[in-house]
Amino acid sequence: FLYIPFPWLGFIIIAFTFFIVILVFRFRLIDIRRFLYGVFLYPALIAALVFIYVYLIVRNQKSIAEFLMVPETTAFVLEVFILYLVTMSIVRFFRPALNQPFISDTVKPIDIEALESISYATSLSELSQRLKMILKNYFKINSFILLIKDETSGLFKLIGTDLTPFKIRESDEIIQKLKYFKRGVSIEELLIHLNDRNIIKDIYSEGFDLIVPIFKEDQIIGLLFLPKPSRFRRWSYDDIASLNYLRILLPSLIARCKIYETEKEIERHQYRMEQMMVIGEMASDIAHEIRNPLSIIETSIETIMNSQIGEKEKERMLIYIQEETERVNIMLNKLLSLNFSHKPVFKNVDLYDLLNNLKDFLKYKLKDSNVNLNLKCGGKIVFNSDPDMLNHVFLNLILNSIEAMKEGGTINIDCRDTGTNIEIYISDTGPGIPERIRDKIFEPFFTTKHKGSGLGLAVSKKILESLYGTIQLEPRKRGACFKITIQKVE
Repeated sequence: FLYIPFPWLGFIIIAFTFFIVILVFRFRLIDIRRFLYGVFLYPALIAALVFIYVYLIVRNQKSIAEFLMVPETTAFVLEVFILYLVTMSIVRFFRPALNQPFISDTVKPIDIEALESISYATSLSELSQRLKMILKNYFKINSFILLIKDETSGLFKLIGTDLTPFKIRESDEIIQKLKYFKRGVSIEELLIHLNDRNIIKDIYSEGFDLIVPIFKEDQIIGLLFLPKPSRFRRWSYDDIASLNYLRILLPSLIARCKIYETEKEIERHQYRMEQMMVIGEMASDIAHEIRNPLSIIETSIETIMNSQIGEKEKERMLIYIQEETERVNIMLNKLLSLNFSHKPVFKNVDLYDLLNNLKDFLKYKLKDSNVNLNLKCGGKIVFNSDPDMLNHVFLNLILNSIEAMKEGGTINIDCRDTGTNIEIYISDTGPGIPERIRDKIFEPFFTTKHKGSGLGLAVSKKILESLYGTIQLEPRKRGACFKITIQKVE
């Protein structure tokens, strides 16, 4: 019914119509669901009603009126009313199904629980992981990039690194445009407003379609790059608006995470400084104490090399060398205890043999200090543990008891096998530990000694924890008593 005088004019009209249709669907200028209903569903329903009316009602109007025994006009009104009721019932029945989108064109709104979970982040890396879970659950997005502004250089960098996938500075044109919009902006929208489009090409080549600026007051402190929600769908204004909760919450979370990380870094630095101070003090102390044993060893060797001395004198010099070497080993073990980070090697340990060997090792130290060491183990006790670590713990506790009993005394070691645990009680007859400091003795760097490092008991506790054990101070009227409990493991 349309006459087009020039064929090429028809092609132009078809191309223009096709372009308008694509433009309408691309930028969502109409409601797709209403468009589909208006073009397909409702016309089909009207056609069905017309068919029913023409072929079932109009042709049989007289028969229906005679069957109902009413005039044809009354029958017509009843027929239209019944047809209306049936049609509305069908529409109500299928409406829930019709309201389901053919293609998911909106995202699920973020609920309070998700926002609460992301607020628990205490570091930028943890914040990134929690943000990844939210984007995956609510937006079906598996990849994104979160850039944080470096206050020194002004560059936006990846969390925890110096990498800059997109060289964006605070003074760049793209940042100024994002400040103007104050919302998430699609790549296509930015293309219209930017003069320098090279950065947009880089962002688009990485597969990202949306940039969400993160504001703190009037300054952008972060950039969130997101890909398309799906292969066939881009970000709509409703989708971008659904990100507002994250955009509002992220600035405070980023600031808090930075504060936490700064505090942790200060604590780590302070801890390293304290360690270096302790190492320096102990190294100086041990170096000073090692001089005396080395002098004795050197003198003994010179004496042995003298051919004029007898065999008994040589034997006595060798005993001196052995004793002083043991003293040096004990002092070096104190220094090595500062870094006790290797994992335990479990093997069968005979507890009595271990303690008895330690007693023999310390016999000269015990003799010089006028201290008796008594071992009491009810039967043979064998279990899986690391003998070197246990030896370190027992040696530290015994040396502490020896140092506490300046005028001599007794150290009692009582071992028990309860079936599931091994219990070792190490007690002495010294002055004991005052009540006011009992809760602090296992804290690092806490000591009552003038030249102590305050690490002995802290390291011992850490060792026992790695061996599935515990150590605690038992109440005693006189002296100190430590109870060590070690769980039996296969």
